[in-house]
Amino acid sequence: LCSDISKDGKRLLIGGGDGNIILWDLATGDSLQVIHSYQQPILDIHFNIDETQVVTSSWDASMKIHNLKTGKRLQYWDFIEFGSAYNIMWGPNDLYLLTAQNKELRMWEIDTHEPIRNFVGHKDQISSLRLSTDQKTLLTASWDSSIRLWDVGTGLMTAKLIDHSGAVHIAIFSQDEKLIYSAGADRIIRVWDTASSKVIRTF
Repeated sequence: LCSDISKDGKRLLIGGGDGNIILWDLATGDSLQVIHSYQQPILDIHFNIDETQVVTSSWDASMKIHNLKTGKRLQYWDFIEFGSAYNIMWGPNDLYLLTAQNKELRMWEIDTHEPIRNFVGHKDQISSLRLSTDQKTLLTASWDSSIRLWDVGTGLMTAKLIDHSGAVHIAIFSQDEKLIYSAGADRIIRVWDTASSKVIRTF
């Protein structure tokens, strides 16, 4: 099960183990759209910027973009060569998609379906992707115990945050992006200063 919530907090997207995409109205509890998309579980799901489209990835190593109003499929990728994308995200200006397939991190051009950038560095499964508000910095977490910051424009790593003693399951920016919150297998939540890449608090 995976989910994404609209910016106004009124709609919830759910990707289910049954392969269905469901859009819910959180005020009424009604389903606004049901898209029967996959035969296998959905791994990740996200609204685009204007929340008219949804991108999903599945256990079957495919990725799709649908129109949320009509349910029509707009794009389809077959990732058999690369493996299932456990984490996906819209890239800058919704012109690109970011995918994490095992330890491989790539940016794809939507129109051509071509990979245009590789982000090289993680040594194990990438577990989390987040993009900064200005869409210039990518934040990733991995089972290799590291958190990394990347320049989206060049694909180069700009910082490597090391303190977790096991796999890192998630890393997210604070609202003002001055802090990073992370959690993992060591059961300790860490708060990092983004500028210095140093831990400033633990829970």
